[in-house]
Amino acid sequence: AKLAPEALRKLEAGETVAISLDGEMIELAPGEVTVLRAEKPGVTAATEAGLTIALDTELTRELLDEGIAREFVSKVQNMRKEMDLQVSDRITLAVAADDEVAAAIQAFKDYIASETLALDIVSGEIAADKKAEEDLNGHNTVISVKKGAL
Repeated sequence: AKLAPEALRKLEAGETVAISLDGEMIELAPGEVTVLRAEKPGVTAATEAGLTIALDTELTRELLDEGIAREFVSKVQNMRKEMDLQVSDRITLAVAADDEVAAAIQAFKDYIASETLALDIVSGEIAADKKAEEDLNGHNTVISVKKGAL
């Protein structure tokens, strides 16, 4: 575990390396060493041709919220298409959702408004041109779309 990266590269290249163990120099040949790699929790790694790449796969609250926001945008874009709205038509959105979805939409409100051309995003339900109950990453959510402003 404490072997220097350069010594590990030499062993993997078939070379012998010398290490100090309790003040005594010991030579290790490649056949005398077994290299085991273990990924840390929340990290996925791959090694090829001496290059290792590690990805942090932990989902933070911000990443989860961004996923909800992107899924929300996708649902709204499909609703716009079903309504035969023009690309430039502005809309008003209403969302009836649990606290987690509401917080995600609030955190990414500017992004959602920009992507969907929403003039406003309000909480609850409104008299809408189209309403749909959708599953946003496991959260039941009612999305209402009205062409133009309230």
